[in-house]
Amino acid sequence: MNTNTRNARVVICLILAMTAGARILLWLEPTPVISARATPLTAQAGVPIEEILIEYVQPGDAVNGPACLIMPDGNCSFEQGGSSVRLVVMGTEQGSLPEEQKQSLLGILYSIACGRGSRTPAIHLDANSDARVSPGVPAQARELCDMLVAKRFLD
Repeated sequence: MNTNTRNARVVICLILAMTAGARILLWLEPTPVISARATPLTAQAGVPIEEILIEYVQPGDAVNGPACLIMPDGNCSFEQGGSSVRLVVMGTEQGSLPEEQKQSLLGILYSIACGRGSRTPAIHLDANSDARVSPGVPAQARELCDMLVAKRFLD
């Protein structure tokens, strides 16, 4: 067998093996958070969302006004409040925010950001929940701020 033929067969075998490996990895990959928990917050005829305010509240604190309350178990209760959406993350007695709560928050933010319309709404963190503005915030609020900065929802 000449050298060029052998090299061609090796390259073809490598391409086929890499393609098969990629297909197997894609098949094994779990469904992404966005498609698994994406819940549209506005109807087709609803008011477009222009601003999102994210707020952390400690356990037992009251939530006043229309808001999307994200519970520690990941469940949400949503009340429409016009073009401005207030996402309230309810704190827990644990040391850190539960994963279900983080996934719900990120799923809501991704569904709003990828929703209808060409404009991405402005996302802000409440001053009392922002560890960059108020250094004395609870550890869970600091974790929330760090997560939103890491996911590039906040600057």
